[in-house]
This record gives sequence, structure tokens and C-alpha cells, in this order.
Amino acid sequence: MDWSQDSSENMKVDDIFKFAEKQEQNNLQAGVEESLGLTPANKKFKSYSAEVEKINVSFYKNKKLYVKRRANLNPEIDDQIRTYNYPKATGDYVMIVNIKYDLGKVKYVGRVHIFN
Repeated sequence: MDWSQDSSENMKVDDIFKFAEKQEQNNLQAGVEESLGLTPANKKFKSYSAEVEKINVSFYKNKKLYVKRRANLNPEIDDQIRTYNYPKATGDYVMIVNIKYDLGKVKYVGRVHIFN
């Protein structure tokens, strides 16, 4: 899944599910392992310079939490660094990625369809 940001996306959102409805849907294969774009050498998320402390990836179905995963941040396992898996059950989800940095927090929201 490709995440992007611009100044219009840096905002406070009162209803995250209504916000997600406006996002372009991404079609993702069930159970596939995904990376968040962090680099193993410096644990930086794309262009950010802050140190990542924790990442949680949550999938909501019908506005109810379906599954919450903590991304692997183990620097001892280079090939598994900062990865998680999509749900195995097919359907439409709101995907929320919460990232805690040493300098603050950021949240990414996406609308996804999981297929076999």
C-alpha cells in the first residue's frame, strides 16, 4: 500500500470513518505481509527524521475493531523489520496506522478491500 501526504492531509479529523470513506480504495490480497516503508538502517518512516518508537496497524470492519497488529520493530531481524500482515478474511475495512515517534505521533487512514 502506498501512503502519501500533503498539506491538505495534515489535519484534525473528528470522524475518522467518514474521512476514510473519502479515501481512494486500495485492493489488497488477504494475509499478505506488508512493509511500512521504514529503512532498516535508521528506522525512519519515509522522509521523516524522527526515531520511530511504536507502530500499530488496525483494521476496522463496520466501524468495529476487527484486528490490531503491532508492526515488528526488531532490529535483530532485518528481513522482518517493520512489517505486518493484512487480515485473512475478505471484505471492506478501514485501515488505521498509528506511529509514535520520539517527537510526537502521526496517524494514516486508508480504505481497503481485502480479497483472496
